Amino acid sequence: MEIVKKDDSLYSKLKKGEITNKEYNEISAKRRGFNSSKEYRDFNAKKKGFEDDNDCRRQDSYDKGIYSPMSENKDCALYLGVHIAERILPLIFDNVKKMSNNNIGYDYICNNDYKIDVKSSVSHEYKGHTKKWTFHIHKNKITDYFLMIAFDNRIDLNIMHIWLVRGNNIIEKLNNYNYKCDNYTLNNKYAIDISGGKNSLKRWKKYEITDKLEEIQKVCDEFKINEFKMKGEFL
Repeated sequence: MEIVKKDDSLYSKLKKGEITNKEYNEISAKRRGFNSSKEYRDFNAKKKGFEDDNDCRRQDSYDKGIYSPMSENKDCALYLGVHIAERILPLIFDNVKKMSNNNIGYDYICNNDYKIDVKSSVSHEYKGHTKKWTFHIHKNKITDYFLMIAFDNRIDLNIMHIWLVRGNNIIEKLNNYNYKCDNYTLNNKYAIDISGGKNSLKRWKKYEITDKLEEIQKVCDEFKINEFKMKGEFL
């Protein structure tokens, strides 16, 4: 009896044209335990410190000069964190030293050699009406503190809240008649959502910076004024 050796590996099927590149990526991702190739790409991007695969690709395009740098593009997810937050940190801390862009775990060293990882988010709707902010923590246990800045949107750049939270702090549980949330340690989370609802904001109240908010907002207002000048819309 003739034995026919059948090469049915996934890559061989791709080379033979039996499956498309899209099908190859989808099957490969599912074999790795992911629901889709996008979920797998997002997972890899988050390991590199990006929000998702699109954010990673966008930054790569900036680096290659395909698109404008993130300092000129408010649609870039890094715009708020890098080009605005770095200007407001000296208003909160002394002796601020910026790390290189590819530094792992934190963005700045401040007084007392505290490592600070800056996170920023614009508000987006939750369940159709309640606004919330999402901060990607990535289970980062390197940094000492997370500085989380909540903006209304990328156009107006109004700061709604600023929270400074030590990474190993235990965030106390939130219970109400609709929702129950257990205690958790901040740096054990991949990402957190902070709702604009009264009960949720109360949970974070002790971490909120309020005394510098007016000064910090002036920095963001300067960005808006400078942009109007560049466009010839400000006299």
